[in-house]
Amino acid sequence: MADTDAIKSKIDLVDVISESVQLKKSGRNYKANCPFHDEKTPSFIVDPVRQTWHCFGQCSTGGDVFSFVMKSEKVEFVEALRVLAPRAGVDISFESSSSTKTPLYDINDIALKFFQEALFSDEASTAREYLSLRGIKEESVNSFSLGYSPKSTDALKNHLAFHEIDFDQALKCGLLAMTDNGRVRDFFRGRLMFPIHDAKGRVCGFGARTLDGSPPKYINTSATSIFDKQSLVYGLHLAHDFIRSSDTGVIVEGYMDVIAAHEHGYRNVVASMGTALTVMQVNQLKRLAKTFVLALDQDIAGQEATLRSLESSWQVFDGRDTKQKSVFNDNPVELKVLSLPEGKDPDEFIRNSESNWDDVIDSAMPIFNYLTDVVFEKYDINSPGGKGRILNVLSPILNAMEILDREQYLVEISEKLNIDIDLIRSEVKNNKSFVSSTTERIRPSNIKKNEDNILDEKILSLLFKNFFLKESFQESDLVDMYFNNEECRQLYRMWLDTDTDSHEMFESLLGDHLKVQYKNVVVHDFPEMTNTELSQNLYEYIRLIKRRFLMTRRATVANSMEDPTIIDQEVQELLMGLDKEILDTYQ
Repeated sequence: MADTDAIKSKIDLVDVISESVQLKKSGRNYKANCPFHDEKTPSFIVDPVRQTWHCFGQCSTGGDVFSFVMKSEKVEFVEALRVLAPRAGVDISFESSSSTKTPLYDINDIALKFFQEALFSDEASTAREYLSLRGIKEESVNSFSLGYSPKSTDALKNHLAFHEIDFDQALKCGLLAMTDNGRVRDFFRGRLMFPIHDAKGRVCGFGARTLDGSPPKYINTSATSIFDKQSLVYGLHLAHDFIRSSDTGVIVEGYMDVIAAHEHGYRNVVASMGTALTVMQVNQLKRLAKTFVLALDQDIAGQEATLRSLESSWQVFDGRDTKQKSVFNDNPVELKVLSLPEGKDPDEFIRNSESNWDDVIDSAMPIFNYLTDVVFEKYDINSPGGKGRILNVLSPILNAMEILDREQYLVEISEKLNIDIDLIRSEVKNNKSFVSSTTERIRPSNIKKNEDNILDEKILSLLFKNFFLKESFQESDLVDMYFNNEECRQLYRMWLDTDTDSHEMFESLLGDHLKVQYKNVVVHDFPEMTNTELSQNLYEYIRLIKRRFLMTRRATVANSMEDPTIIDQEVQELLMGLDKEILDTYQ
């Protein structure tokens, strides 16, 4: 028996997956919300007899215990083998004594050391001055492995060549980029470098801050097989144990916020990488502590990010109904929000405030109190429409509460809105719109349609505004059927058949119905980018739109089956073919 077969025969896939995913018995199988993408309806199926797993939702992929470890840990097969062999009690001897890391992690480590050494070069004096002005000490520079990327277009490239690193692999890491004339150059140049680690301390990618004021202020490694900004939490590799020991985690927005907190002894602080919290980030954090505090900037942008984070977090923390148990039921997590003085971010507050950070964290508001304060300030509590919008926002969270907590808040809301509590209780229970019939309620289907239209429009806007892109890709890369919007599909076909780069000339060729869609397309703007970066963005959009098309096809096939656990050979081959095509869009 082969080593891999021996390992699989001694390991129960259900046990492995249950360590990180809450499985629920469903007939002969187990099901759960897929751990690899955001969803509320379980589409992740584990077959204990066949020892296989499959996501019938957005991922549209599956496999055995090895593929699960590879995907969940973001490692290659050899590393998965090293993880599972000891667990199965199987002795595996490797011909090579190479590192257990994948090549991409190795390349990032080489780049990390290069950036660290470059920080102490003469050229990096501006970077060192910036760190000094921000009060960053040498100890923090070392613990967070801060560095500097030289301004030269080939400094890192030459360093990687010296280490015999294949440029194709370095391109896959996002460390190098291809210019419009085919020349390979450094992607990060003249910037302060922040390595971004996963929870295990492996360098997955980099964030980089401008030092001369040129936009964009921050850039990150492009999405790679090991770098997904939405699934990484900055500083978690250093904060992990402190979050556990204090049973509290603090979530801030930026790299400097985390570094400032750790420098002042508050080491249970991590960052959401400048974005609203995602479900994947929350899934990593919720296992470490029972309390988390959102301490995002409280300017308008920060408040919006806080609200988006709450929305994402509740996808994980909600669901106290009897139909489906949730993570929140079995692992209660209290989510709070810290409102800092307007105009101050956590970094500035920690360095300059006389208040003790721990005391401020202790004063954080429970999530619902914060949310009610925001919505009562945002909407007119004296108008029927304002009252309706308030209840629309609060109802999902009220429904997720224990009944005693919910009743307490219902009394408060009833008094503030001057509405009979029984009426509010009924509206909240049914989660209905409380707005008058003249106000259209946004439905998920409409949101999805709008999101799809935006993706179609952004691709066209990029093409229409950068005519040189017409020569940089094959028509077979972007076929018209990938577009969901029929009018966008027609605009794309006309653009392919037209040689003019004049917007006026192209618009003059359009009928009235297409002119309206054309105007919707060209309003989408993009930040200033090089031709290479424009091409990279185009191919990223093409990957997304192709993936969407393939996943729609796959869902159609999967939904056509009466029982998704019983698949005939012909359908299985079709699904496997689609799975492979979808997987290719992630490469």
